Amino acid sequence: MNPLPPALEAPGLELAGAVGQLLADAVCTIMGPTRLAVVGDDPLQLMPCLLQRGVDACVAGAETGTAWLAAHHPGVTRFPNLELAMQGSSALRACLVHVPAPKEQSAFWSGQLPELVLAVIRTTAPANVREQWIQRGAQSGWGQHPRQLLASRIGDALDAFGYRLLALSRGSAAVLNPEQSAAAEWAELAGRFVRPGDRALVMQRPESPTASIVEQCTRAACVDVEDPSAFGVHEPFEAPGRQQPVDFILAEQQSVLTLRQVARLACHRLRRTGRMAIAIGAAAADPALLQRTRDALNEAGLIPERAWWQGAFAGSSIAEFDLTDSTVEIPSGSTALCVVAYCPSGLPLPVRPAEKLPNITAFDRDYDDPAIVRSIIAIGLRIEHPDVRRRLARQAFEQASPTSADAGAALCVLCYDWFERGETAEADMLLGQVNDYLQHEAVNPTAFRWQVSLAYVAATMYQRLGLRSLSKAMFAHVLALDVRRYSPLLGTKTVAAALALGWMCHAEGDPESAHAFWIRALEEARQMAAFPDWAEVIGSLEAPETFGMPELAALIDDAGRAAAALRVTGEPGRSAAKGWSLANVSMAQRSRRSELESAAARHWATQLQIGKDWLDAQYHELFGQLSRAQAELERAADDIDRGRESYAGVVAAYTIAHKEHERLIEIKDEEQQEQHRQWSQRVDAIDASYEGLRAAYVLASRNHAADRAEFETDRARYAADLELSERARIEADAALAEMSRNGMRDLAELRAAVTELAKLLPDSSDAPAAQDDPMRIVERISSGMDAPPARWVMKSTIALAERRIRRDKRGH
Repeated sequence: MNPLPPALEAPGLELAGAVGQLLADAVCTIMGPTRLAVVGDDPLQLMPCLLQRGVDACVAGAETGTAWLAAHHPGVTRFPNLELAMQGSSALRACLVHVPAPKEQSAFWSGQLPELVLAVIRTTAPANVREQWIQRGAQSGWGQHPRQLLASRIGDALDAFGYRLLALSRGSAAVLNPEQSAAAEWAELAGRFVRPGDRALVMQRPESPTASIVEQCTRAACVDVEDPSAFGVHEPFEAPGRQQPVDFILAEQQSVLTLRQVARLACHRLRRTGRMAIAIGAAAADPALLQRTRDALNEAGLIPERAWWQGAFAGSSIAEFDLTDSTVEIPSGSTALCVVAYCPSGLPLPVRPAEKLPNITAFDRDYDDPAIVRSIIAIGLRIEHPDVRRRLARQAFEQASPTSADAGAALCVLCYDWFERGETAEADMLLGQVNDYLQHEAVNPTAFRWQVSLAYVAATMYQRLGLRSLSKAMFAHVLALDVRRYSPLLGTKTVAAALALGWMCHAEGDPESAHAFWIRALEEARQMAAFPDWAEVIGSLEAPETFGMPELAALIDDAGRAAAALRVTGEPGRSAAKGWSLANVSMAQRSRRSELESAAARHWATQLQIGKDWLDAQYHELFGQLSRAQAELERAADDIDRGRESYAGVVAAYTIAHKEHERLIEIKDEEQQEQHRQWSQRVDAIDASYEGLRAAYVLASRNHAADRAEFETDRARYAADLELSERARIEADAALAEMSRNGMRDLAELRAAVTELAKLLPDSSDAPAAQDDPMRIVERISSGMDAPPARWVMKSTIALAERRIRRDKRGH
């Protein structure tokens, strides 16, 4: 086993085996077996696969893998770096690298590079590595190469192994932005319908890479480019100098020309059997777009052949639908529509001289309408819509001469188309028409070619219907024809007929006849392979037809099946089932098996794509929700920033307030300490007062007890005194009454005495009345007396009266 370089022994790019084969195929699909520089150590494992495909490879900048390279690929030139490799080889067109980390990409793109850069990247790498690689290249004028589209199927297989291959180039063909990328996908899809040798017309904006993509991805003989905006007031087909007939028109998505104008342009510029492809945008926003598309194509005499729609999300699948079905509706999320239409009429096709052409390409010589080859006969060139092809074949058969090559070709197309439906009534009609056609003498080599093909397809139809005798008779009729009159390639029918007859005889228990037919198949193959005129196999030796050798290979493959059947069934004790399984291991059988497996894989891939589209829709919906949530988060972050600013102010204010609070606390603590000291003093004073009060209370309690005892004594004494007082009061009341009587008597006496004295006053007018107060009478008398005797008498009287009055008061 070849030792790997130390760097490749560690986990890294494992490019051996199937991965290396796929990558090498993708490299050759994009650039061909040209001069290529493998940069660095990572892609070195791809070197054997590249060299086996004829790639002229050199190595630039490898370090750890130098010894391994010298030991196993000594003829490969090594350069220290890519710039020296470009200087040492002027034919160097491309380089192959492993996408470096983002921080190393700038250095790579700033260096000297060839015209094409192929980059290997792991799908497990971070998404930003690939995106930054493309973006960094775009900043330097590099875009994705359109031939990368041709390697898309290989790319799908590489994805399963965890790898991708990116091809970037500079120039008009580079795809620089997502809009151009979408146009490139549609251009590559439409370009599949460009026939070899077609003259193509691309209507595009000046900055679009569509024309370059058609040139890179098709076998068009010529690609003309016209800018739709240059037509001015003229219709496209009326513009001066724009009458060159073309075979294919591709109109990219644009708003300068309407769909109706493009369809009318196709009607006036396309040759018969030509095609028009147009990409239409905003399909989802216009539900009437499909009907308008049908109307525009019908007005221009064009037949819808194929149509696709694409979902609204980037990377959504491109799904095909039938535009001829008026009930079909494209999904509501579609944003693009591509339609390929067929032109059944139009400008005449160029006529080639027929006298020097071999039978296999003498279309203009033997067909009344040579356009029938491109419309319904040649696989890969003919119209692909089965219903449209069937309608055109029926129309061609009805309009052609009954013995012409045109009628035979149209009838053969209808017979092979019958296998898709299997209607018995139609089979009877077709088989009757085939028998009628076989009754006539062939009018030219191509008509004979169709007689052979019709006899073979009729035999298979009889076999399908279970009419074994008729099937064997028709297969025998095929064997009886000398197909070399037309071309050895027609031997595919005779060899296949002999092979089928052998198995039919073997099934009927006639192994001798079966072996005879298989020997006949080998003899037919030998004769066809030994045919001396190879012009009837491949055409010109300098410019051979591409279908000749595959047809001859199919003939030899059927002969190989006959040889295997002859050998295996001739071995004793071999069962028919075992013989069948061993005898049918052929390229055709493997191809059919691969087609079935591919169909199953495509069905599974379609289901996966449907699931992926659903997941994409969910992703975009959730991404929208996430975007809205991010917007909310950003707004919340702004609010948080503003809150932080406010919080900083609050913190500053809080710090100041806290310091002030601490200062106030200190002051308050001092005040509280002072208050505590004062309160302590007060408490001490209260305690002292309390003790004094307590002592006073004890003393007062003692005094109270003594006072109470004294009070009780006094109360008893008072009670006794009260009793004595009550007796004294009674006695006093009696004395008082007595005194009152005495007083009243004395008062009367006094009043009489006063009256008498009043008489002695000089002025008798002042004499008191009997009812006057004696004291007032005395005062009046006293004030009016001048004589001493009278004053003495008066004073003595008054004194006596006052004594009596005081006595009376005390008595009361």
